[in-house]
Amino acid sequence: MGSIPTQQPVFLHNNIIKNYASFGDFYSACKLFDEMSHRNVVSYNTMISACCQYGFLEEAWKLFSDMRKCDCKPTQFTFGGLLSCDSLSIFEGMQLQALIEKNGLFCADPFPGTALLSMYGRHGCLDEAIVVFECMPEKNLVSWNCMISMFGQMGLAENCMFLLSELMRSERGVSEYSFVGILSCFDGENKLQLGEQIHGAVIKYGFECVASVSNSLLNMYAKCDTKCSAEKFFEQVLVMDIVSWNTLIGAMVKSARPARAFNLFLEMCAHEFLPNETTFVNVLSCCTSMHTSLYGELIHAKMIKKRFQSDVYAGSALVDFYAKCDKVEEAHLCFDEITEKTSVSWNSLMLGYSKRDFSVPVRLLKDMFYLGYQPNEFSFSIVIKSSLPLELFQLHALTVKLGYKENAYVLSSLIRSYARNGFASDALIFVASDIMPLSVVSSNVIAGIYNRTGQYEKTQELFAVMEEPDVVSWNILIAACSRNGDYKEVFELFDHMRRSLVCPDSYTYGHLKEAEQLILGMPFPPNVLIWRSFLEGCKRQRTMEDLALAA
Repeated sequence: MGSIPTQQPVFLHNNIIKNYASFGDFYSACKLFDEMSHRNVVSYNTMISACCQYGFLEEAWKLFSDMRKCDCKPTQFTFGGLLSCDSLSIFEGMQLQALIEKNGLFCADPFPGTALLSMYGRHGCLDEAIVVFECMPEKNLVSWNCMISMFGQMGLAENCMFLLSELMRSERGVSEYSFVGILSCFDGENKLQLGEQIHGAVIKYGFECVASVSNSLLNMYAKCDTKCSAEKFFEQVLVMDIVSWNTLIGAMVKSARPARAFNLFLEMCAHEFLPNETTFVNVLSCCTSMHTSLYGELIHAKMIKKRFQSDVYAGSALVDFYAKCDKVEEAHLCFDEITEKTSVSWNSLMLGYSKRDFSVPVRLLKDMFYLGYQPNEFSFSIVIKSSLPLELFQLHALTVKLGYKENAYVLSSLIRSYARNGFASDALIFVASDIMPLSVVSSNVIAGIYNRTGQYEKTQELFAVMEEPDVVSWNILIAACSRNGDYKEVFELFDHMRRSLVCPDSYTYGHLKEAEQLILGMPFPPNVLIWRSFLEGCKRQRTMEDLALAA
């Protein structure tokens, strides 16, 4: 009885600290903890979890150290709180794992082992997570779901299926998170059959009425490029929420069906579902694709009404929309309203100005540095493309200093800009310096420079070492051979494109006229092989024209 007056306040204070932390009042939680005359292990665990929840890892480590000095033995919840912190490094996590095993907690309870699985999953350390999972003497359903989710995020469908099968055969059963975790790994037509099997299991276990599971199924059908199946499933969904609508609208946007996506948005509003940031981002993308600025302005008005225009995600979409509609002033106004800007916001605005005024993107890049924002490779790529010679040299030096010299986007932009400003020879130095294996984009840019400077043999040499040339690469090579008078090579290349299943475009077929002139201007009569290759090219061009007229 004598211990009640001292223990009861500790119990009450621990609960109050927990409530303060859960309601976002971290300062009051710390203040009450500091004022406590008596603390127990729960007090420390509660504060450690609160610190990790708000990302204060250093304070959590200090509390953990103080706790051990006060002879409060850490429990599984102590380590679980520390391991849940997103800023915890992999090395700190390994140190905690050693302490868990030293204190005998790994074998006593599945909680610390599951926390270790989550920590390794955040860092992408699959092998370490598998070792922990296999060594856990006791696994609960959360442990299994954690591993399924980890395999799912890494796209390892077969591993997910194996774990789910083992879980179904066990006495633990399955939960909605078992299916949500495995459905995240299906992202192609080759995995559609496995996804349909999971759909059957969802129905068998009675989870088709759970919103998170039905949304995961809808996302699976959308990602497997079966948009018709996604729409059909959407019509049969028993429990629908805003995520369901956003998933299907997003799928229509990605499949280049903006009109259908916009109609779905109108249907959603008619069914009285309130749009959120994701909805507005998708719908603005539709308006950009349909080149309908009026619809986008109406969406903007709705966003202002819902007070989403200052949100970084939705606000950046507004900037991008107006910039792509060549309404840079409106884009800048939307940019100014965003409370917490990101590099995406800055890049969208710079891209909009780059089409009109070359000096503004450079000034915006300077503003980014001045205001403490970190430009990324796309920021430099945009600014470099629109820079003048003096600025180009400065930007080149800056990209080298910041470690972007080997980035494909930055490298391609530098090459283009050097060539555009009349420094073609300087652009070609990038090839000789062998800074990095050139991407197909960079290779195409350099090959184009070779063509413009009459170095057609070097274009052929560069093409010979390209790993995966695209249709642009083939066009550049055909142009080089054509201008160099290698008419036989032109036909061979055209035939090789056909055999390599590379679809020629209108630019490729445009060389047929040039090829005809080459044939007629030959110093000797063309043979049957030459004319047959030419006629096959004409036939393919006519087929494309007929298809275009039919469409």
